[in-house]
Amino acid sequence: MSLELQHVRVMRGSFSLEADFSLQSGKVLVILGPSGCGKTTLLRAIAGLERIQRGQIILDGVRIDRLPTEKRHIGFVFQDLALFEQMRVKDNIGYSLKVHHEDKQQIQEKTALLARRFKIEHLLNRYPSELSGGERQRVAFARSLASSPSLMLLDEPLSALDAPLRREMRRFIRLQLAEGHLTAIHVTHDVEEAVDLADEIIVMRDGAVVGYGTMEELEQRPASGWLARFMNLGLVLPVTNIVAGRASDTLEVETHAGTVLSIPNRASLDISRLSKDKTCLYVPLAATD
Repeated sequence: MSLELQHVRVMRGSFSLEADFSLQSGKVLVILGPSGCGKTTLLRAIAGLERIQRGQIILDGVRIDRLPTEKRHIGFVFQDLALFEQMRVKDNIGYSLKVHHEDKQQIQEKTALLARRFKIEHLLNRYPSELSGGERQRVAFARSLASSPSLMLLDEPLSALDAPLRREMRRFIRLQLAEGHLTAIHVTHDVEEAVDLADEIIVMRDGAVVGYGTMEELEQRPASGWLARFMNLGLVLPVTNIVAGRASDTLEVETHAGTVLSIPNRASLDISRLSKDKTCLYVPLAATD
C-alpha cells in the first residue's frame, strides 16, 4: 500500500471527521461529496496542514502524521491554485526545489523538463496574471510535481473552469497521472468528474465515509438511498410494500402515493438506510434498460 489512514479523526470546533482507508501505489482515489462534508479538511490533514486528534497516516511504510508538511513528500494543488503572483512561471515551478536548496542548474533542468511535459515552455517568463485558466492549471500541476512527490493531492482544482475546459483538463490530468504512474487523491463535488478520474471513490457526508469502492461496486450496491440519489446511480423509491409480480421475473412495488410499479426482480433492495422508519427500493440504471 502507498497510503494508509488508520482510524484518523480530525476535530474542528463542533465538526468531527473520521476516516479509515488505504490507497495502492499508482491508483487515483477521488473523494466525492457535497460542500462542507470534510473533503478538503481530510486532504489538509494528510498534507499536514490540519492537525489530527487520533490515528495514524502512513505513506510508503513511513508514519508521516508527526512530520512537518515539507517533509511528507506530498504535492498539493489547491482549489485556488495558490500560484505566486509576483513570480514568473519558471520560478513558480521551481519554488519547492529552491526551498530544498537544490543546485541552480538542476532547478533549471527540472523546470524545463516539466515545462515541456505540460506544454508551457512559451509561458516560462510570464506572470500568473497573464495566463488563461487552463494555463494556470498546468503551471500549478507542474509545480506540485517538481519535487517528485510520493503522493499528489488535488483539491477541486477544476471548480473555477467552465464546463468545456473542465472536461479538457480532466483528460489532461488523468493522462499525466497515468503516464507518471502517480498515486493521487482528487477532491470534487462533481460526480461526472469523479467517474472520469477515479480508480476508486470515497463518498463523504457530514464528516463520515458513507461509501467506498469502484464505480461499479457503488452502482451495484450503494450503502444508502442518499448515496444512490447523490451519485444519480438509479431510481430510489420510498415504498410501502413489495410483493412478487404476476410475471415470474418481476416485483410489484407500492409507493406512498399508492402507485404500483412492475420492475425486474434483479433490482437491488436497500431497506436499511433511507431512514429509520422507511423502506427504500434501489433500481440501478442498468436494470431499467
